Amino acid sequence: MRLRFGGTLTIVDVSSLRDELLRTMDAPPAPVRSAHLDLSEVAEADSAGVQLIVSTTAWLQGLQVQTLLAASSPTFEQVARSIGAADDTQCCGLSRETLPGVPS
Repeated sequence: MRLRFGGTLTIVDVSSLRDELLRTMDAPPAPVRSAHLDLSEVAEADSAGVQLIVSTTAWLQGLQVQTLLAASSPTFEQVARSIGAADDTQCCGLSRETLPGVPS
């Protein structure tokens, strides 16, 4: 399953995005074994948006879903690094592994 986040990922958006994510995961077309988070289209983010991604990562991993970071925007990266949620090896608890067929 690919989870794409785009546009704004701020405190204003977090509640509705969380609800949408829960609806998506409650009724997937098939059992979810892996999730690729794509943050490449995030144009605006704040610490609440980063926390949503951190908690989503922990939640998915708790469900034994292999969770990978497909991509993240420079804007999201900057905010995540500024609050200590990202470094050169991980972002929001997700390894910076290159996925097959996904440009790094």
